[in-house]
Amino acid sequence: MLCDSRYDVVMYVVTIEPLWGFSGEYSIETVKVIIGHTYGKYVSITSLEEVPNRHSLPAEHFSIHSRDVLPYIEDGENIIGIVHRHPPKTPMPSINDILGIPAGLLGAVWCDGEVSWYTRNGITNVRYLLSRSKCQSM
Repeated sequence: MLCDSRYDVVMYVVTIEPLWGFSGEYSIETVKVIIGHTYGKYVSITSLEEVPNRHSLPAEHFSIHSRDVLPYIEDGENIIGIVHRHPPKTPMPSINDILGIPAGLLGAVWCDGEVSWYTRNGITNVRYLLSRSKCQSM
């Protein structure tokens, strides 16, 4: 399968909706870590794990610690990104979100059932492909 070059990231997932969904009413910025493999701009997700939001103001910001993430990473896997929940009607990443995402990781905001992706460079385009196989090089 040849992948479309119009996208910054091509993400392989088995299904999309259960991956990103956050249940219940908003109270804090809930955080999930995306774990898997990267192949250039291609990403394959192996798991999405909820981790504690350790920020002192968790309703407005998020912070995670590596000690909460490391137990989920198996041999050969990497942290690909971080998804966090925003209050209703605030679907875009804040400047703090963009500046705070570690270089090389994807960030995502989940709000009102939609996901907005970003990197240190700002908003980014992600194409989802429902597959378990790797993308062929271009």
